[in-house]
Amino acid sequence: MSWAPEQLPVLCRRCGGAAQLVDPVNVACPYCGQRDQLPHDVILRNLDLRARLDAARGSRAQLDGLTLALARMFEGRAGMLRVAAPLLTFFGLVMAQAMTSAHSAAEAAPEGLRACIVLNTAASSTAVAALPAGFLTGMLVARWRYRRTVRPHLLARAPLAEGAPARCRTCGAPITSAAQTVFVECPWCRTQNLLVGEVFTDRTRRLHDEHQQHLAQVVGASMALSKVGVGLDRVLYGSFAVAWVSTVALTALVQRFVCGW
Repeated sequence: MSWAPEQLPVLCRRCGGAAQLVDPVNVACPYCGQRDQLPHDVILRNLDLRARLDAARGSRAQLDGLTLALARMFEGRAGMLRVAAPLLTFFGLVMAQAMTSAHSAAEAAPEGLRACIVLNTAASSTAVAALPAGFLTGMLVARWRYRRTVRPHLLARAPLAEGAPARCRTCGAPITSAAQTVFVECPWCRTQNLLVGEVFTDRTRRLHDEHQQHLAQVVGASMALSKVGVGLDRVLYGSFAVAWVSTVALTALVQRFVCGW
């Protein structure tokens, strides 16, 4: 797609806010009051605007690949249930089959070994089931982290006026969604925006908060948002590893203190 200068959102070089063109080359920021000039040459002007967009995008949390898939899943309970149901079913089947076998083996074993057989089988089966259990635990932890620390930074910006469209959280360009989707990609900076009902509620407060965020960025007090949202996949993998190590340790403890091996 070709980028004409009049198409690209104009961002303030100082605070990153959506600036206004006073004339074809002069820019004024309504947030921090910064004024600067764009290059007179059309090509250089286009490159300058693109560089500002890229800088703004790099300062914001970006979702792609697994993190975007997780965020979409965490936005609704149906997605979590579709993942959790087969995992819980698998876990239940593994435990049921293992305990049935352990019960049969315990009945045929000497009385002193029965507790060892049952507990050791249960612990070993738990290790086998560490995959679904760890994955599910990781999903729950990642969802908690997403809702608590990540989601607020993914919301699109509030409309500037009643009835107006929401705006991209990175470049401030208007964004709309005709499809039934909660994440909308900005056509200008390619940022994924969470477009839900709360974006349009309490518009005055949200606009005030946006203004304060831009001012904070000027004095260097704003939060580094580029890393917000990074790590959802690592939370998932880490929880799986902890669950698997825990089940192996449980098996070792049963064998050592119950079975005396």
